[in-house]
Amino acid sequence: MKGIRYKMFFCLFIILFSFDIKVEAATSNNINWNNYYPSYKIFTEFNDVPIDKKFTICFSKKIDKNLIKDGFIEIKDSNMNSIPIDINIIDNKIEVTAKGKLNYGQAYCLVINSDGNSKGWIKNGSICPIKVKTINSLPSDNTDGGKKLPQYEFIDMVSPGAIETYKSYGIFPSVTIAQAILESNWGRSDKAVQCNNIFGIKADKNWTGEKMELPTMEWVGGKYVPVMTEWRVYPSFKESIEDHGKFLYTRPWYAKAGVFDATNYKEQITAIKNAGYATDPKYVDKICSLIERYELWKYDENGRDL
Repeated sequence: MKGIRYKMFFCLFIILFSFDIKVEAATSNNINWNNYYPSYKIFTEFNDVPIDKKFTICFSKKIDKNLIKDGFIEIKDSNMNSIPIDINIIDNKIEVTAKGKLNYGQAYCLVINSDGNSKGWIKNGSICPIKVKTINSLPSDNTDGGKKLPQYEFIDMVSPGAIETYKSYGIFPSVTIAQAILESNWGRSDKAVQCNNIFGIKADKNWTGEKMELPTMEWVGGKYVPVMTEWRVYPSFKESIEDHGKFLYTRPWYAKAGVFDATNYKEQITAIKNAGYATDPKYVDKICSLIERYELWKYDENGRDL
């Protein structure tokens, strides 16, 4: 196989899309994926895809399974978390599907990484931004075909702990729930799946519990760069939610930033961001957008106090 150059295609709805398709910008849901992958080639965008979409990558020759390494193909969410995927190799095709389902209205990126070998079969990385179809009007019971939407199942799962955290540590439930959604991609990120860590809390020198090293993207010097980081590991989401409140409450710089003087979720998440919780310059906007879209402010004691 060495020295053989493979040509890749995307097979969708029995139509082959060549990777020679030119796209002006790698944007999806207002995300410029070039910021994350500046050296990767952009081939196409997929818009309005179903939540159970199967992506098929076709090559010009039969694939040697020994050449497929972990991390060769990924699907990233808008927070640069890798979501669990299933890969199936059939002759000259690689089928990629998300374990579970993608989330309505969310942006993702299918990433084909270089094998890092100048004589390898994939010399240059490639990306394909994905935009999942939206739900224009949700039913009053938040269901799709009689089944509760996965977003609301996740909210139901974390909201009791978020309310308890508010009673103990003063973090608005809406903020806790929205942070859990964003940081964990609705409980499906690698940190959530492998560590039960749904807030992306790192294992600093004060952490005495179990920890795990996983990759992440950090905003450094005006751009996103990949870094390896140690993360806290919890027995379940419940402990992760409790530790999130405790983490903020016991760090004096959060109090100094006004986190516990906030009278509403916008003030509180702004203070949390300003105290150094997140490096993403759009973090506050993302959290507030989730709170508004899913009406998470209803979980706050005083309702929508803006």
